[in-house]
Amino acid sequence: MVVAHTRVQAIYRVRCDARAIEARARAIAVEQSVEMPVAAITDDFVRDEIVGRVEAIAEKQPGLFEVRIGLAAETVADDAGQLINMLFGNTSLHEDVMLYDVELPTELGQSFGGPRHGVHGLRRRAGAPARPLTCSALKPQGLPPKALAELAEHFAQGGIDYIKDDHGLADQAYSPFAARVDAVTTALRRVAPAGAGAPRYMPGLSGDLDNMRRQIAIAAQAGVDTVIVAPMVVGLANFHRLVHWQAFPRARRRWRRVPQLWRALRLFPRYLS
Repeated sequence: MVVAHTRVQAIYRVRCDARAIEARARAIAVEQSVEMPVAAITDDFVRDEIVGRVEAIAEKQPGLFEVRIGLAAETVADDAGQLINMLFGNTSLHEDVMLYDVELPTELGQSFGGPRHGVHGLRRRAGAPARPLTCSALKPQGLPPKALAELAEHFAQGGIDYIKDDHGLADQAYSPFAARVDAVTTALRRVAPAGAGAPRYMPGLSGDLDNMRRQIAIAAQAGVDTVIVAPMVVGLANFHRLVHWQAFPRARRRWRRVPQLWRALRLFPRYLS
C-alpha cells in the first residue's frame, strides 16, 4: 500500500504478554533499523532519523498485538531487495513476530511502480474477457525441447491459454533455453497464428542479470511477449531492473512471477496469493 507517510510503516503481529509488549515493540524497532544499543549511538542524524520508531501498538486478541514500526525511507535507497531486508531483518528469525502489512511513502512506492497490465492485460492477450483463464506447466524437467514442444502443442489444442515453463526448467544441457523457446513457439504457431486469443508460451528466466537479458532477447526474437521469473530466486533488485529494462518493449511485455522461496519467509499468507 502507498500512503502519505514520510516513513516506511512496517506492521507486525507480535505474540507477547501485555505487560512486556511496549518493551518488545521498542526492541523490534531497534532491531529492524540499527541493530545496536541506542545509548551507544552518538550521531544525531542516526538517533533522530534512522532509529526505528514505535508508531502504534494495538491488542488484536489476548496475547496478540499489532505493532506499527516507522522505518526511515532513506534506509531503503530505492532498492527492492533492501526494502525486503529492512522489513524482515532479524525479526524474521523470531517465531513470535510476523510481518503482517507494509505501507510505503508515496515517493518510494512510485519509484517501484506496480503491475502495468494485471489480470486484465492477460485476459486481453488470451481473448478471454470474462471466463476463467487456463494455464499449465511444461514438465517434467529432463525432457528435451522437442518433447516439451509436443506437450505444449497438445495443451494448445486443448484450449490452454498460457503454457509456462515449470519452475525447474532453466538452461540445462538437456533442454537449452534457446532451443526450447524455438521448439515451443514453432509448435504453438502450428495450432494458431500469433495474435489475440492465441495460446501463449511463457518461458522462465534464470541465471544472472546478463543471462536473463540474453534470454529476453531470444524470447522477443521468437515472438514471445510474456515471460515468468521467480523474484526471490533471481533477486528482487534484479527483477525490478528487468521490468524497467527498455530493450524488451514495454508496450508488449508481460511478467508473471512464480513463488519459489516465498514460503521460506514468515509472511502474511495474503501476500502469497
